[in-house]
Amino acid sequence: NRRSVASFVGACSRIVAGTFTAELRQHALGTLGQIASLETADASSLRRIIAACSQAAEQQDTHQFLVHTLDVVARSDAADMRTLAALVDICLKLVQQRPPDGHERARFLFDIMAMVSRFTPRLAGEAAACSDIAVAVKRIVTDTSGLAEYQRARLMAMNTLHRVLACAQSDDLAADVLGVLEVCAGMLGDLAVARPAAGMLHSV
Repeated sequence: NRRSVASFVGACSRIVAGTFTAELRQHALGTLGQIASLETADASSLRRIIAACSQAAEQQDTHQFLVHTLDVVARSDAADMRTLAALVDICLKLVQQRPPDGHERARFLFDIMAMVSRFTPRLAGEAAACSDIAVAVKRIVTDTSGLAEYQRARLMAMNTLHRVLACAQSDDLAADVLGVLEVCAGMLGDLAVARPAAGMLHSV
């Protein structure tokens, strides 16, 4: 029942935020993901899970578990706009948190963008969240430009940006997205980014 869900979320959140071992915090995040998949998990429970995930975003030893839990939340039918906007905020923090450091980071960025890409169409009209996604895409493509191991992450970022462009229902958001597209189109040393960006600019 919902009271039990709330109790489990509270206990796991305290573990995630505490000074426990990485393994225990990882298990707590995994449990939060399982809770988010339950039919009894409502929007309030999901927001509490997102709050715990926000604290976990500061802990690099739980990042892969964190992305999985966020993905489960994003797939939930109970995830409302407020929940998804909070989820975007965490993803932006994760993207901006530290510089690239090889294949593990490349997979991490790809997983984040793949998750965001799936729920971006649900953000139509949410200008602030869509603008944050555009900022995250810009950060990924500029930080990883020229690094071959990040090509899949950059391609997924561009796919996500294409979905954001489709959600651009306001002039301010359209300007934000166009600004990112112009940066991407100018990256002629990375055609995997420049070509799709130029194509999107041409279609606007």
